[in-house]
Amino acid sequence: MLPSYCKARPSACSLFCDVPRSSLCRHELYSKAAPLSSQHRRLRTDLKAVSGNGSGNTRAWVEVEHEDASSSLPELDEDASSSLQEDNEASPGEETFALNEQMLSALESRNTQEAWRICELLMMKKHKPSPVCLSRLVSQLSYAGTPSSLTKAQTLVATLQKRRSASLLDCNSLGLLAMATSKAGAVRYAASIIRLILKLGYLPHVKAWSAVVSKLGKDREDVPLALSLFEDICSMAEKAESDVDNERLQCSANAASSMRPDTGAFNASLNACANACLADKANEIFNGLSKFGLRPDELTFNIMIKLYALSNNKSKLSEVLFEMETAGVKPCMSTMHSLVAAYVGLDELDRAVMIVEALRKGKEDISRILTSDLAHLNALKIIPTTSLDSADSSLVDTPLPVPADHLQRSSSSKKRRLNDVKQLLVAMQNQDDAGSLPNEVTYTTVITTCVRLGLLDEARSFLREMASHKVPANVITYNVLLKGYSDACQATKGRLLLEDMKKAGIQPDVISFNILIDGYINADDSTSALAMYTQMREAGIAPSKQTYTNLIKAFGKNRQPELAAKIFQEMERDRRVKIDTIAWNALIDAYCRVGHVEGAKGAFQRMKEFGYVPTVATYGSLVKGFANRGKVGEALVLWKEIQERLEAKESNGVPLKPDAGLLDGLVDICVRARFFMKALEIVACMEKHQIPADKIKYQRMFVELHSKLYTSPHTSQSRRDRSAARRRAVEAFKFWVGLPNTGDALSPKKGRRKATAATLS
Repeated sequence: MLPSYCKARPSACSLFCDVPRSSLCRHELYSKAAPLSSQHRRLRTDLKAVSGNGSGNTRAWVEVEHEDASSSLPELDEDASSSLQEDNEASPGEETFALNEQMLSALESRNTQEAWRICELLMMKKHKPSPVCLSRLVSQLSYAGTPSSLTKAQTLVATLQKRRSASLLDCNSLGLLAMATSKAGAVRYAASIIRLILKLGYLPHVKAWSAVVSKLGKDREDVPLALSLFEDICSMAEKAESDVDNERLQCSANAASSMRPDTGAFNASLNACANACLADKANEIFNGLSKFGLRPDELTFNIMIKLYALSNNKSKLSEVLFEMETAGVKPCMSTMHSLVAAYVGLDELDRAVMIVEALRKGKEDISRILTSDLAHLNALKIIPTTSLDSADSSLVDTPLPVPADHLQRSSSSKKRRLNDVKQLLVAMQNQDDAGSLPNEVTYTTVITTCVRLGLLDEARSFLREMASHKVPANVITYNVLLKGYSDACQATKGRLLLEDMKKAGIQPDVISFNILIDGYINADDSTSALAMYTQMREAGIAPSKQTYTNLIKAFGKNRQPELAAKIFQEMERDRRVKIDTIAWNALIDAYCRVGHVEGAKGAFQRMKEFGYVPTVATYGSLVKGFANRGKVGEALVLWKEIQERLEAKESNGVPLKPDAGLLDGLVDICVRARFFMKALEIVACMEKHQIPADKIKYQRMFVELHSKLYTSPHTSQSRRDRSAARRRAVEAFKFWVGLPNTGDALSPKKGRRKATAATLS
């Protein structure tokens, strides 16, 4: 909550109040930041108990994110230092005051570069610029939004944190920095700035922290961070409202309401849940709207439609319109587009066509279409499916099309359904109502359907039709078609489509390049994949985690672990990307494919040192690498670790669920090295986890490699005694695979009689 000093001078909370979200921009935020008086004392309020456990790690988080940039500020040249210094005989206090005055004058004249140089000089002299100058400098750097200005702002904040002087910055400047870095793609750093604001006892405005939550929620791996930040601020807002009159907090009702979550903040958190398919968490957040006196809007229900579609929850999807009616929210055209896209994605094409026909005819019983059975609707002929006659362009009744599952098996049914879609588009284009005309969402849905059915040429024709009808395509439309070419191993056509995309004035994004890189990898063309990666970097597009991981996998398949390691190192240096277990597994697999056991072991050890838990894929790659190099001892040590993971409980370790590939590889190593007792241990583990074993494979392996093992009749009794345990293990393994046992292999006389009988026969 807002300390008492915020009543005396403006902050982000006071500046954002009563400003509509749509009209608020960085320029308005910056222009409202009036010069702050340096005579006001800063009163800090400890809200650590209110802000939750996450805020306690803010300082360490920010410093780890930018440890290279926060070492020290760059030095000035001698000319700049001499031009800014006062008389040599001036006292340190007078010199600091003079430099602060120069810095403030530079900031007022919008000379940010000069102000930055003066700040560097003050920092070099171990002096602290005034809070007003520091806050306004960070605000101007954040407002610029360029990579160099944001780097300077982050460096200044990190330096102040190291000197434990971050409290010199006000809430307004930190909020602007969070919004600017979030927009620039450094979402995790922006979240750490919001945590820092909470730790310093400030109240971030809802427009600042909700923007960070919205950006975090777009990446599935960052969804837990987004939801944690949302919950912490919501609990803090509830505490602030209940303790408005508390003298310890000294927070006004206006300041508390500025941080109070609005419907847009709830929509951002709901979208994060939808991206991660967290239905239960989404319902909990949706029900939390009433706690703050908020009501859902059209966007809220559109996000819920997206959630139900991604989680394959058809029952809840059919109740959306009824819930909107209960909440007093009128469905908009975007809601109908979302419903049609959801049913197309769920292969409910018949119901999607019915919704479109109901909208075209202006019918009001669309909710009945969603809740009723298709066979019942067809029998009642409530919404007959229509077809357009090419001769007179009149609509006539036709039978319902075949089910969607039959479409995927029959090419004739695919063509029939494609004709229905074309006729429906023509019918929509002939409508007088401009709102009924097909737009980019309609065409993107149709192209998505064609791609899923494997009709790539038809999908490309719909893209050309969009241009002929002057319907602007977007990057999502092109990415859908690029994905189709990539999955069909037609990377050349995908690259030509990328060029057409640029000619149409649409800039490809990181997803576009990732799709093409993945397509070249599927075609075993790592050279073209690397060339596409270079083209992406030259275009100024920052690679994502998927970009790095795909390239590591590509070089691993091409048996080039050195290049895979270089890509991994570049991924480690990129602070915008968080390395995950999949990237580590790809690097380890690249080493194991060429038998580079030492490199694989080193990567495996580093992986565990950094806190990543090995998965079944990690152990499987190592087992294959040890098998290729004949490292039986290393494989047995790894089996011991796997056993500990298999027996681990949630209280003292992370349990592991093995698969057939991992355990089969371990059995193979043990059988080839004659470690039959260990092989039987692994077989028992396979039976415990109900994993079938290939007995025929091991039977043939035993006959080819060990058919004459322990069959010599001339073995001495002492040697037989020493190998008794191993002989019993061999007999047990032969019994398991279905081979006949030797009998009493420990008795030399019986062995000689069997050998003699075999010779006579």
